[in-house]
Amino acid sequence: MAKPREHLSRAPTYNKLEPYTTWEEVFSEAYRLWHLYIESAKPLDVTRLAVRYINRLRLPAPVQLSKYLAAPPVLPPPIPQTIREFLTRVVVFESEHNSSAIITQAVEAALDPTLTPVLLDIDAFREATIAPGDPLMPQMFEELRRLKNDIFFASITEHTVEMYA
Repeated sequence: MAKPREHLSRAPTYNKLEPYTTWEEVFSEAYRLWHLYIESAKPLDVTRLAVRYINRLRLPAPVQLSKYLAAPPVLPPPIPQTIREFLTRVVVFESEHNSSAIITQAVEAALDPTLTPVLLDIDAFREATIAPGDPLMPQMFEELRRLKNDIFFASITEHTVEMYA
């Protein structure tokens, strides 16, 4: 009797640290490795595709978050307005491509007193049953990348864009 294949809840991920390259280079390598994986592991199907970028913005301290983030934390007066730490997390749904995104903003502990590190973590994903070798997979990843980019640029101010240009 043949042994059934086990379900893999954590399929491979491809991560790239600094120095960063282009989407085309990263996707090309990740897709090459994906094909090696499906040849050896022979998964039955894929249930989640995702593109995740964790952006670390190094902002000058002391920071006025509204100058850099489109949706900073807002505190009503008379609460003290100096924020030492914050964390926001929202999950949005994009119906056109049946995709979602987890958007997380947070202030990290500062190692340099002149900088405030702010994380903008965007995990764009699609949950669906897809064949491992589906020829539309690159297009699905491109749609997730577009969603991630739309969220990123909507989440920062023009001032932030100019800072990194």
